[in-house]
Amino acid sequence: MKEEIFDFDKHKGRRIKALIGCPLGGNVKKGEIGVLKYDNVADFPSQSGYSCGGGDNFYKNFELLPEDAVKEPQFEVGKWYKFDWVGFYKKVILKIDGVSPTSVLTHNRVFVNTNDTNINAHDDEYFVKDMQNIELLTDLSEIQQYLPNNHPDKIKKELAVSDLVEDEIYHITYNKGVEFIILSAGKSEIKKYIRVRLRDFHNTGNCYGCKKIRPATPEEKKWLKVCIKQDKFIEQSALDLYDDEGNIKVIEQEPMKTAVHVKTSEEFDFVISKIREKSDRYNSWNVYRTESCISSDSGDYQNKDWFSKNNYKVVSFEDWCEDNEYIFVTQELKEEELKVGDYAVVLKGYSGSNFTPGNIVKLVLDEKDGFQCLYVRTPYSKNTPFIYTKNLRKATTQEILAETLPTVIGHIKNPFEITNAQENINILPKPKELEIVPISKYFKIRN
Repeated sequence: MKEEIFDFDKHKGRRIKALIGCPLGGNVKKGEIGVLKYDNVADFPSQSGYSCGGGDNFYKNFELLPEDAVKEPQFEVGKWYKFDWVGFYKKVILKIDGVSPTSVLTHNRVFVNTNDTNINAHDDEYFVKDMQNIELLTDLSEIQQYLPNNHPDKIKKELAVSDLVEDEIYHITYNKGVEFIILSAGKSEIKKYIRVRLRDFHNTGNCYGCKKIRPATPEEKKWLKVCIKQDKFIEQSALDLYDDEGNIKVIEQEPMKTAVHVKTSEEFDFVISKIREKSDRYNSWNVYRTESCISSDSGDYQNKDWFSKNNYKVVSFEDWCEDNEYIFVTQELKEEELKVGDYAVVLKGYSGSNFTPGNIVKLVLDEKDGFQCLYVRTPYSKNTPFIYTKNLRKATTQEILAETLPTVIGHIKNPFEITNAQENINILPKPKELEIVPISKYFKIRN
C-alpha cells in the first residue's frame, strides 16, 4: 500500500524508477532506475545527486521498486562484463578477478565513454548496487582496441588482406594512421566504407596497401550499417538515434508538460493550493514576481524563461482556471461593498443551517454589521437568518449561475420547485449579463 507522503528515510538504499523524462528537470530519462542515497536525493545513470522533490508528489514522478524487483546478478571470475556505473555517468568494461556478496574486484577496467580508455592495471572495487544494465561479454572483439599487445585476452592472430571474408565488417589502418571501417567484398575489394578522420562515406574501393586489419567492434559495425542504410555519412555521436540495423528509431514523444504563468501573489497562492495538497516550502512569489511560473504537475516553481527552455507549454493563469473549471476571486471582489439585493458567498457559517461556507445567499435586509439572507437553492423557505458582513463576499456571475440555473430548468427534487420556478428566474442576473458569460464555460449542469 502506497504511503500518502513518501518517507525517504524509511526507503534509503531502495531502487526507484523514473515514470517520466526529467520529472523535476535535469537529465534523468523515462524508465531509468536509480538508488535513493540520503534525504530526497538519488543517483541515476545519467545524473547523480538528483533531487526527487517532496514526499507528497513522489509517486507522480517515480515508482518505488519492490526489494526483490532487481535481482542481484551472478558474476563469474575470469569473465568480462559491461555496465553503467550509477551516479558517475560512466560505462565500464571490466574483467572479474574476485566476487564478494556486495561487490566485485578487478584490476582490468576501462571507461569506454571517456578519454580514459586505457586498461587500468590497479585493483578496483565496484559495488553491485551501483551497477546497472549489466551485460556479459561473450565476444571479446569489443575490448581488443583497449588491450595492450601483451594482455592475455588480446587476440594474437594478425589478419591479412587474403583473410577478409565477403560481407564481414573490418577496421583497417593505412600508413600515417588513416583508418577505414569497411564492408568487405572478399579479398582486397571493398563494398562500402567510412573514412573515420575525414568523416565521409563511400561505395566501392579496395584495401591495397593497408598495414593493420582487425575485426570491427560492435559499435564500429553499427556505425557502418547505419551509414549504409541511410546511404550517407552519419556522425558517430548520432548512433543512438538508430537501431542496430541502421533504421531510425521510433522515439516515443513525451506529452508536453505545462506550467502556469502567474502575475500576482494571490494567483501564485491559488495555483499552489490547487496543485499541492500539502505545501512543503514557503511562498516564493517574491523570488520571480511577475515572471513566476508553476509546474501544473508538481507545483514546483521557476521563472517563465526556465520553463520555456525546458520544453514546457506555458499557459496563462486565466486559461488554466478555465481549463480546470476553477473560480478565482480577486482581492477587489472580496473587498467590494455589499448591499441589499446582492448575491454573496458564505465564508463562515454556523452548524445546523444551510448557511455553510460556499453556499450562495441573497441579501434581503440590511442590519447593523450584517444582513438577513435567503438561501437561493431553497427560495420557498422564508427563513432569513442573520449573517455578519465579515463572513460574506460578493458572488461572481459564474457562481450565481451555477447555483441558480439548475433550479430554473427543473432539476430540483422537492415539491416546491415547480411553484417557485418563476421566482428563481427573477433572481438570475440580467439577460445582458448572461450574454457576456457563456454558461457552459464555467460549470457542468447537475443531473
